Amino acid sequence: MTKRKSDFTLPTLDDLFTTQAERDDAKLERVKNIPLDELHPFKNHPFKILNNEEMKRMIESIRKVGTITPALARHLPDGGAQKSCGVSGTRI
Repeated sequence: MTKRKSDFTLPTLDDLFTTQAERDDAKLERVKNIPLDELHPFKNHPFKILNNEEMKRMIESIRKVGTITPALARHLPDGGAQKSCGVSGTRI
């Protein structure tokens, strides 16, 4: 008996129990608050943070008014997140 190739595929559970709008919404990027202990710097980062008077002024400014531009991070496969750009608040 010969086997036939079939283009038939079964729908996923998401296809059956969610709307297209819900599936599209799930694909969008989200703003999330990440605890600082889960945020890790990446190796060989070219910039070094100096804990000097300018850094102290920036820390105080962020405490008072927050940040204008949020930091960006990507999820790490082993858990946590890796800072990719944004606020230079990490001390090395």
